[in-house]
Amino acid sequence: MLALTKLICKTIAWIAKAARAIVARFRRWNEIRNLERERLRQKGEYMRVLLDSDAVYRPEECDRQLIEKCKALVSEYFPQGVEATLLPLSLEARAELVRKFTQAAAETMEVQIDDVVFSHQMNGQGFFNYNTRSVTLNLAYLYVDEPAVLRDVINTVFHECKHARQYRAILEGADYGYSTDLLREWVRNINLYIRPEECDEAYLKQPIELDAFGFADSIIKC
Repeated sequence: MLALTKLICKTIAWIAKAARAIVARFRRWNEIRNLERERLRQKGEYMRVLLDSDAVYRPEECDRQLIEKCKALVSEYFPQGVEATLLPLSLEARAELVRKFTQAAAETMEVQIDDVVFSHQMNGQGFFNYNTRSVTLNLAYLYVDEPAVLRDVINTVFHECKHARQYRAILEGADYGYSTDLLREWVRNINLYIRPEECDEAYLKQPIELDAFGFADSIIKC
């Protein structure tokens, strides 16, 4: 009888411990679920505000100056024009020139790009990875003998380097001269970032992308 009582007490103690762990996990899951619901609610409101906005690119003074520097860089690397310079070259030579140009653009824009990667296994034009400090470009775009597509490669370089500059300003506190209001917009946008598949119009109108597209288009149009 004594042994049975001890067994029951031990079992109850184990169950009580397990129950406490279940309650803790349940509360944590519920907290995460509620946070996600709130994030989605905020994102939905944010998206509606963006869709109702005029979303016009208005560069601040520091970027107006940078745009002129970047235009000069394009003229330096492509004195006869982007397409006229790239069209006679082999795919390998095109990639090498664009690689050097991307590194020069990064230096001009005061951002750190440790690697320029070319990939044929992607759908978009390119992307910037903050963790690896790299820019990846779609190699298929360089293969095409279409002037507008080749100009788009250079446009993409500036677009992705602008993302690098945004992240450096937000996450590293780099002082490029941006206003406090603009930096706050970027921070909020990062937390509520909208992907193209969620809403293409809102994706284009959100501050981070509006800034990157507007900046690149001010330097070279496709």
